[in-house]
Amino acid sequence: MSMFLEPVDIDDFGTWEQERCATSPLSWRLPASESLADWKIVVKVEGEDNGTGSQQTKTYDVHRCQLAVPPHESNYFAALFRNSFNESTVRETKLQVKASAAEAFPLLLDFVYGDEDYELEITSAPQAVALRWLSNYLGIRDAFEGANQWSKNELEQCPKSAPHFLREAGLYGDEKMIDIAAKICGRRSLDFEAEVLQPLPPSLFRRAFDHCEPCKEGTLSRAVAKYLGARGDGDLEARDSARELTRQEKLQRISPEAAPTLLKIALHFDLPDVEARCVETASESWQGLLTEPNCQLFQRQPSPSEQSHSPASSNPEPGTKKRPREAPQNHFADTPIPEAVQIRILHDALRNATSKHDLLDKCLRSENTWLHKSLHEARSEHETRTRNTRYEHEQQMRKTRTEHEQQMRNERTEVARIKAELEQAKEKAIRLRASFLCHSPRSLSLGLRSSKGSNSSSC
Repeated sequence: MSMFLEPVDIDDFGTWEQERCATSPLSWRLPASESLADWKIVVKVEGEDNGTGSQQTKTYDVHRCQLAVPPHESNYFAALFRNSFNESTVRETKLQVKASAAEAFPLLLDFVYGDEDYELEITSAPQAVALRWLSNYLGIRDAFEGANQWSKNELEQCPKSAPHFLREAGLYGDEKMIDIAAKICGRRSLDFEAEVLQPLPPSLFRRAFDHCEPCKEGTLSRAVAKYLGARGDGDLEARDSARELTRQEKLQRISPEAAPTLLKIALHFDLPDVEARCVETASESWQGLLTEPNCQLFQRQPSPSEQSHSPASSNPEPGTKKRPREAPQNHFADTPIPEAVQIRILHDALRNATSKHDLLDKCLRSENTWLHKSLHEARSEHETRTRNTRYEHEQQMRKTRTEHEQQMRNERTEVARIKAELEQAKEKAIRLRASFLCHSPRSLSLGLRSSKGSNSSSC
């Protein structure tokens, strides 16, 4: 027996002889047999059916370990799995939600299955509001905060999306979102022209309307007329909505385009204040009323005989299908205005036209008077300026003549002075010459000779 043992190779345990199976991250999108899903979520859409009387449903195969374990756990499912509810025995949860929530539910599942840095992939306001409601209902805090942050950024960068938030929040009864979106819509009165606000229930429309600033341009009146016209009179809240939305402190001015519809609404719901304001607005546009007799204000109700002979009421030809009548956008468009109100509008329009004519005539007279006065003043000013110019010219000529005469006198005086100086110079020259001749040597010799002759003659 050998005294030393041979070393043992402990790394030689063999190798894996089977091929590695292809795996993928755990996801609810995988088939249940492959992902070993252990729970089902059945989502039903409220108020919709597939033509058979049953609601539209969609089933999602999910995993309890993903729904109830961080980082994006759901408090709803965590409590469900930890307690012995009826749903835990059948391993199925049924959710009845709105259509937008059903469409956004896969985005929420992607967020639950994502890692800590995963963010919600929201692309529209309806998705944001639906995810906000789903995450609040299911108790997913991170998803709720993500939907809030996206909504905040969207409203700050694009305030025009506020009507979409308001409409969707009204479906879910999200009061905080309704309040914020209504304030933004109210501060942007032009958004009331958006088609998305027209289908809103009166309560939401009034919430946004209450935040509007008083409008003097008539833009808000057109939106209110369009909304009330589309709602019609079938709603129990129609009368209250008409009274609330036509308050004078908000609609300080009714535009001529909205006056016909608001007048018909005021007559239908017995709102005398709105009626008077619409008549006043319509009569102010007297030019269109007097030159266009076929305008909307003067449409008359067709007689029964005319209705029976109209092409629309005639029987269709055999073999042709009768088209369903589309719902009018304005339920009051075909409502005639009573003749008494039409006469009142025409009377006020004629009175306004007469007042306008008198005012224009007065303005023309005032303008003619002003023109005559201005012409007279201009003529007087011209004559005064001419007289002043002539007087200044004469004064200038007189001054020039005086200066010329004075200059001539000065020149004559200067010439006389120069002549006098010349005469004095001549006299002085003569005296100097005479004195010079007297004191010269020749004159002295002549003097001596003359003196000697005088002496000899005396002797």
